[in-house]
Amino acid sequence: MPIGLLSNGTHLRLLYAPHGAASGALTFRFADLVTAAGRPLLDALIMLLHARQWFGVAADKQLPQLLAASRQAQGKVTRDLAEQVLEALHLLLAGFEAAQAGAAASATGDASDALSAAYRDPDRGGDHVYAGLLTFMLRLVFVLYAEDNGLLPTEHPLYAQHLSLLALHEELTADAGAFPDAMARRHGAYGRLLALFRAIYFGVSHGTLHMPPRHGQLFSPHEYPFLEGVTDPSSPGPADADGRRRVTVPAIDDETVYLVLHRLLFLGQERLSYKALSVEQLGSVYEALMGFSVEQLTAPAVCLKKSRVWLSGEQLAAEPAGARAKLLADTLALPKADADKLAKAIGAVRKADAVLEALAPFATVIPPRREAGRYIIQPGPERRRSGSHYTPPELTGPIVGKTLAPLLASLGPAPTSAQLLSLKLCDPAMGSGAFLVEAVRQLGDAVVAAWRREGQGAGLLPAHGPAHAAEDSVAAARRLIAQRCIYGVDRNPQAVTLAKLSLWLLTLAKDKPFTFLDHALRHGDSLVGLDLDQLTAFHWQPGAQVDGVERELRQVLDEAVAARERITALAAEDSPAAEREKELLLRDAADAVRPPAPHRRPRPGRLLRQRQAQGARGRAPAPPRPRRRLARQRARHRPRRARPARRRLPRQGPRLSLDDRAARDLLGPPQGPAQQGPARGQGVDRWLRRQPAVRRQEHHRRHARRRQHP
Repeated sequence: MPIGLLSNGTHLRLLYAPHGAASGALTFRFADLVTAAGRPLLDALIMLLHARQWFGVAADKQLPQLLAASRQAQGKVTRDLAEQVLEALHLLLAGFEAAQAGAAASATGDASDALSAAYRDPDRGGDHVYAGLLTFMLRLVFVLYAEDNGLLPTEHPLYAQHLSLLALHEELTADAGAFPDAMARRHGAYGRLLALFRAIYFGVSHGTLHMPPRHGQLFSPHEYPFLEGVTDPSSPGPADADGRRRVTVPAIDDETVYLVLHRLLFLGQERLSYKALSVEQLGSVYEALMGFSVEQLTAPAVCLKKSRVWLSGEQLAAEPAGARAKLLADTLALPKADADKLAKAIGAVRKADAVLEALAPFATVIPPRREAGRYIIQPGPERRRSGSHYTPPELTGPIVGKTLAPLLASLGPAPTSAQLLSLKLCDPAMGSGAFLVEAVRQLGDAVVAAWRREGQGAGLLPAHGPAHAAEDSVAAARRLIAQRCIYGVDRNPQAVTLAKLSLWLLTLAKDKPFTFLDHALRHGDSLVGLDLDQLTAFHWQPGAQVDGVERELRQVLDEAVAARERITALAAEDSPAAEREKELLLRDAADAVRPPAPHRRPRPGRLLRQRQAQGARGRAPAPPRPRRRLARQRARHRPRRARPARRRLPRQGPRLSLDDRAARDLLGPPQGPAQQGPARGQGVDRWLRRQPAVRRQEHHRRHARRRQHP
């Protein structure tokens, strides 16, 4: 039954908890109902719970249908929240610019250069800056959701006073009311946010306050160092004491932080309850913000309301009046009707300032017009053409149910829990994990039913008592399904991060780190890559070269597969030691097939640490023996034809058998024409080219070519 009433003598609470979705509640205080000002509340209570509301009205006006319609209306809440999060991104970017300008005027610190340094870095650029800003907003959204759902210790006085995000908003609201003119000159709130993020990432143990370390990419201070004022990517991070002393936090003013939090917590004049939002809705907020980038304006520009595209007056003034509609439709990917309307409004104006004045009725209020040199958030070409689409639960439920039906039917009329937990499901383009979330829900219900048939459900978490047995068994089943059965791949690294967090929230993994699904949800491409034969032959065309490396490659792959199988075997263990063991095993699997990427600070597993220890004892740390053999074999049997321009690394996909596990998800994402660079999968090739045998072979070949063609 999804509807219920609870009372403690002073409050009456109406609960709505549909199975598989987030629960909601409406609370009435008896002390308010008996006052004159509380008469509207009493009328609302009578209208909701009177017998007429169940039996004397049309079916679509009865309480169950009203609650279901209210849940469906949350889709509009999600769209409005996504719009406000985008506005908050503009405000945050403007706050960084203001901090940069203020620090430059006072000539203090290096944090003022963090944003510009990240933008001008050739290895990062505008996409990296936007990803950092979006990550900051997702951190705030996640913390608000976690605090509303009791996943963070909001009841502890130390957390509530010094770390809580909701408490910070209340303090800023009081300050804005008491000192509105001074908010732009206060700079304490942003540092408190960074302290909260570090507490979530590193964990806290202070007195009676204990927060386990969560790790994960979302809260990592190493992913987007400009958010913390770090200008040099190679400088020590916050885990290093000397690095902490040298960091100058960006002077983001309290007014910016207050406006950002207000847009996340209020829709109009109503307080938004994150407890009533589902995991899928958080994913939809993220997907609505995909496809943008940070750019620096070269001329004054305005932002259009509907498309969020920034237009400069010089860009349009340079075009003939008859060609402006085509420019707007083709180059900026605006709809033809909108392009014609804008071109008609501009008319034959030839000056840039006059063009911007003509565009003013079509421009947004937040952000307003920006001058040259300012940073803006610009939608990319793909975003302009196709927009963003999210699959709602109304579609994922039937699709996943129809997909799983024949699979479950093949297991028999009453499948065992062991059979269900041995299934393997993969979403090759998972996005933020909408289909995986629904699959975990449905398979979790099937596992709970199997446990009841087997008589195992009662002993899952007996300390909680019978009132919590059903909820605990469902959460435990979902955690096992997520760790043993679910796999996903996506080309967007931020989507992979959000998918991990979505499943973390769905499974109520309160005591687990965010990385407990790192072995199953991967960043990469599931459509192009090498198959097992090409990988083991170490050649584009298996059989085209002398067979001599298959045994060595198989040994390397078996080492990685063994580590991953151990991770799956540890899925049912929740102890901190088991979680640490899983992290080390995942690093072992990576160490087995590739060295650390040269552009990242290495996080070695035990295999790499063993090699470093050998070097400390007087022996040079050498790569694994199979790789030395690979270097000799490649130098001896190097193909004479030119190497293909596009390198295809192994596909990221479901690991349904030993061979599939060995062939996929081990060497990192494939490198297409737009992804060339120091990615993880390029490490093996670079290592081979640095080996003395390979370099001598190349040297002899160059001399031979010079003798043949003097």
